[in-house]
Amino acid sequence: MANQSSSNPARGASTPGRGGDEPVIAKGPFFLFLMMMPIFILIIAFMLVAMQYKQLHAFVAAKPMALDALPVSPQAEEKVRARIRDFFGAASADTLALSAEEINHLSRTSKSLSDQHLDYHLDLVDTLLVARNSLPVGSLRGGLGTMAGLLRVKGFLNSEMKGYPELKEGKITMIPVGAVMNGLPAPASVLSQKGPIDVREWVEDKDFYDKALQDLSEVKVLRDHLLLIKKHRS
Repeated sequence: MANQSSSNPARGASTPGRGGDEPVIAKGPFFLFLMMMPIFILIIAFMLVAMQYKQLHAFVAAKPMALDALPVSPQAEEKVRARIRDFFGAASADTLALSAEEINHLSRTSKSLSDQHLDYHLDLVDTLLVARNSLPVGSLRGGLGTMAGLLRVKGFLNSEMKGYPELKEGKITMIPVGAVMNGLPAPASVLSQKGPIDVREWVEDKDFYDKALQDLSEVKVLRDHLLLIKKHRS
């Protein structure tokens, strides 16, 4: 009995709430983990930057894409704009066919495209519009432009995008179906994230554009021409 009673106080001394000391918690591994966390975060950040840097370099070419030169001609630009004004004005024709050359002249009248350094060369192939562009890396904006500047990436982003025009719900959009950057095809997920491109963003005279859309029934590419087709008037 004496031996049992003498051992009980020792147990009570180590039990919380009975006046004894708190049990010692092994803090070493936990604090070591906390100390290593910033290092892990830095490593992950470095890996992400390295991946972005590698991807950016994969899409950058040393030289610009060779594009067919189309001389700048204010007269040709005004001529194609006059054809469009006449078509939506007093012209009795129900279809206007624009060639690839006329589309290129028309695109040069867009201040929006010019401000973004998007000097597209446009072709009409079968039922698709093909837009080619060679953009200097130094012209990039946003996060990608900042990264390119910090990493001192130089060169050109040579791109080719294919799509078709669609007139739906009162606006014309370009539906992308394929894209290539520096010879590398873009994943389908990139095209789906980009989504349709509203042509209105490229137009300077938006009032005229909005009124013209009210008279259109269809827009399509056919036989190397962009066709604007009016609604039938009763």
